[in-house]
Amino acid sequence: MTTDFAATLPASQLLEEIDALFDLLAEHEESQQLDRLDALADRFTPAAVAAVRKLLQGLARHADFFEQPAAQRVSLERIFTVGESLGRWRINGELGRGGQAIALAVSRVGGGFEQQAVLKVPLSSPPSADAVRRMLRERQLLASMKHPGLPSLIDGGVLADGAPYLVIERIIGRPIDAYADTQQLSLRDRVALLREVAHIIAYAHAQLVLHRDIKPANILIDEAGRIVLLDFGVAQSLQANATATTAGYTLSFAAPEQVRAERSTAATDVYGLAALACKLLGGQSPFGELTASAQVRAVLEREPTLPNGLDRDLQAILRRALRKEPSARYASIAEFDAELERWQGNVPVFAHAGGTRYRIGKWIRRRRVAVAVTSVLLAITSAALWQRTHAQEEAANALAVKNFVLRVFAGANRWTTGREVSALELAQRGFHEVETLDSPRAKFELYTTLAGIFGRNQPIGLAVQASDKRLALMDPIGLSKAQQLRIRLDHLYFLWWAERLPEAHAHLAEIQLRHNNELANDPQSRAHLRDIGLNLAKGEQRLVQMRTVNTRELLADRQRDMSPEEGKPSEIYYYGNRLFVAFREFNYNELADLLPEHVRAVQRYGLTNANAGLAIGTTAEMLHALSPNSETGQSADRALSWCGGYFGHDSSYCDGLNDIRLVGLAHAARWTDAESVYLQRLAFNSRFPDESIVELQPLYYIGSVIAVAAGDWAAASARSERAHLLAVKLCGDHSHCTRAARAAQLRIAGTPQAHSELRDLASVQTDQDDPQCWRSWLWLAQDAIAQQDLPTARAHLSKAGDWLRARGAPLQGDMRAVYQQLDLAAPPDSVYDTGRLLPQINRILESAETLRQEKSRLAPQTKENEGQR
Repeated sequence: MTTDFAATLPASQLLEEIDALFDLLAEHEESQQLDRLDALADRFTPAAVAAVRKLLQGLARHADFFEQPAAQRVSLERIFTVGESLGRWRINGELGRGGQAIALAVSRVGGGFEQQAVLKVPLSSPPSADAVRRMLRERQLLASMKHPGLPSLIDGGVLADGAPYLVIERIIGRPIDAYADTQQLSLRDRVALLREVAHIIAYAHAQLVLHRDIKPANILIDEAGRIVLLDFGVAQSLQANATATTAGYTLSFAAPEQVRAERSTAATDVYGLAALACKLLGGQSPFGELTASAQVRAVLEREPTLPNGLDRDLQAILRRALRKEPSARYASIAEFDAELERWQGNVPVFAHAGGTRYRIGKWIRRRRVAVAVTSVLLAITSAALWQRTHAQEEAANALAVKNFVLRVFAGANRWTTGREVSALELAQRGFHEVETLDSPRAKFELYTTLAGIFGRNQPIGLAVQASDKRLALMDPIGLSKAQQLRIRLDHLYFLWWAERLPEAHAHLAEIQLRHNNELANDPQSRAHLRDIGLNLAKGEQRLVQMRTVNTRELLADRQRDMSPEEGKPSEIYYYGNRLFVAFREFNYNELADLLPEHVRAVQRYGLTNANAGLAIGTTAEMLHALSPNSETGQSADRALSWCGGYFGHDSSYCDGLNDIRLVGLAHAARWTDAESVYLQRLAFNSRFPDESIVELQPLYYIGSVIAVAAGDWAAASARSERAHLLAVKLCGDHSHCTRAARAAQLRIAGTPQAHSELRDLASVQTDQDDPQCWRSWLWLAQDAIAQQDLPTARAHLSKAGDWLRARGAPLQGDMRAVYQQLDLAAPPDSVYDTGRLLPQINRILESAETLRQEKSRLAPQTKENEGQR
């Protein structure tokens, strides 16, 4: 007998509920789990509760079996017969047995149509708790991903002994290596197949899923040429602490950290893909056929054996991807794929540190294609070239650029393309072709121009690549140390804009090491270096460091060291960052002191460009947070409307204003409005997952707060896990954003142990003056009310309220609700004088509106920059 649920609820939604509910119950003693399930039943759908009840009953019936020593257990592998039915599925035969599961060929029974599929069920009967978790996890991961290169989840259910099963699309095809051999594919065609697999894995990683068992048998190619990645049985969510298992993965293709049972990361799948490449390109895995013990020693100690017949570039790529330490490999599948793309295009690869002869050889072998670039690029580049002091070099460079541009215009007209081609598109198409030039100086100038074009138009990854290539040309063209310092500072800004924060830190340290003397004699460069350090602290939410760095002394130094044009907005920059810290720290007393200073700085600077408009918009939003009423609300609405009208309503330029608004809605307990804004911000920032970590981390956290208030525990759990994962990556294990995300996880867990941990964490947060300590105490107060422990609830509420009042912050909306539940009179909020400030803000907003109208008049048809990052 089976329990089915596919007909009652969408699979992805139900699987998410089952996963969340099963995890909540797993933290309790087995004797308490069914009672706790009844207590939680009203939070979840009946179908989810029924499925989890079946799982728990099955595990409970066979608990004694798993208490026995392993040597005394009788192996009970499942036996199925052809024609037997499991739910709505008829068994047609067995496809295979692994260490963890059985795969059965099945077809749908009834429904008026025939559907072939694969049913997976745990191997042993009864199933262990680990097998149940593994199958539930695989079901949830498949339900969360939609991609042509992944099998579709069709159905699922629970067997009578509590074993969950899943039903997926059946792929009729051959393993990738057998397919390549049968088709007698060339080396380049095999690399192309490998890249298609990389794209599928990269999609899974973008959904925060590691595969961890990449091997030929798990990659099938059907008759139509579709490549499908199978078997997520040992996959892990990147939101979890992804440690390797002692079984399940395939030793011949396993990374060293899997063998050592250490944490798995994206680099683990990089290793697996490289091991697959060895098999696909050379016929055997990196260490060949060995016994299990010898294979373990080889993976941990020996250098891999690369396939014969590969050129040194491809060998260098595989050697890097197969490094023992994860940090020495490519950081991501996308980076590995980009190297293979460079190899395909005969472009120098990063894994091979070749010199001039190497680059020239690549240029000779590279196919020439028509490249497009704009006349602006020609003018900028030619002007830069003609400024050189050596006439002969100038002439050679100008000739090189002239020939380059002639090739550009050969393929950049409407008769050739059939449409208008934008400057950005042409620059992207022509990017790699810069390497066809002989002159290092010409290439340097072109990469400089392209980096600027890409940086302004926001394919920021290409801007970093162009800047990277420019760095490599500094020595060949003989730039001075002072000139090299300026180029490195530009590159540092590109890394910051791309939110590649670890690389930015490393590059900043390299600048300080290489250019200590130049920095001592170049105040402007010192100022830029301090600025980027401040930006990094802001992006990583290191508020204490921002206070330490962003001082009045720094403001004075900046105004003295910068050029007059750059020094003018220094006050806006200084006060803007101070406002950011005060707002994030709930220090409303300081916020009230800073707002007038910020307005005066904008007035002194003058509203000559949109940056001042953004600054005053931020002031308007924060004024409304400081003193929420209809007048400040109208001013804040006006500021946000101006920003959307000037930059585009989907533009990232308005992120700061939207974030202040979102936080304000949450603090006012306007949960429905807050959820709406949260989903809008999430949809926008999720379009740029590699460039939005700084925005996504606090966004997921506030989203979890909103979901907790709404009682949507599944959404709250998923959001808090994302927030915690990104916080660790972005800010470190002991940062306030990591502690806040962890507090949300503990609040959601709701177990006695979680309550105890949350109390301990709240005490740590209070001792360290953590900006989110008040919310931890508030959550503890809410839980105490639920337990009818009113004295404890009052004590916790007092700690939350005292912390906020000490900083002049108003009581939050959900906090006021707790006061009412405890029949306590909420203390009055601090009163701030905003009357004189509001007219000044409105006058500046009027000037900003004039600026917007002028922009519309000059470019009424232009939508090129709207919605771009």
